[in-house]
Amino acid sequence: MAQVRPMRADARRNRERLLAAAVEAFAAQGEGASLDDIAKRAGVGSGTLYRHFPTRRALLEAVYADRIDALAARAGDLAERLPPGPALRAWLDELGAGMIRIRGLRALLGPAVGSGPDGGPGCCDPLLGAAELLVGAARR
Repeated sequence: MAQVRPMRADARRNRERLLAAAVEAFAAQGEGASLDDIAKRAGVGSGTLYRHFPTRRALLEAVYADRIDALAARAGDLAERLPPGPALRAWLDELGAGMIRIRGLRALLGPAVGSGPDGGPGCCDPLLGAAELLVGAARR
C-alpha cells in the first residue's frame, strides 16, 4: 500500500491561498470566474493551480468542502466561549450567512454534495455533527 506523504508547508500555503482567491472570485464573478485570474490573485502560476485542482469542478468542490469544514469548526469555538443557548444561536446565524454565500456552489455541484460515493456520508456531515454538539448542549 502506498503511503500518502504529508503536503509540504509551501504547497499547503499555496493551496490555502488558491482556495481563498477562489472564494473571492466565485463570489464576485460566479462559477465562470477565470482560473488564470484565480491563480494570479493567489500569487501562483496556473500550473500550481492545476497541480492542486486539475479541473474547475475539483476547485469548486474543494471551496465548498472548505467552507463547510470552517462552519463546522466554528461550532466548537462557540461552544467553548459561550453558554449553550447563545452558542447555538450564534452558530445558526453564522450557518445561515455561510449557506447564503455558498448557495451557488451547492446548486452548481448538485447531488454530489448531498452524499458520498455509494450513498455514503456527504460533505455536509460535519455540519450535522456540529449541530448535534450544540443542540445537545442546549438541551442539557
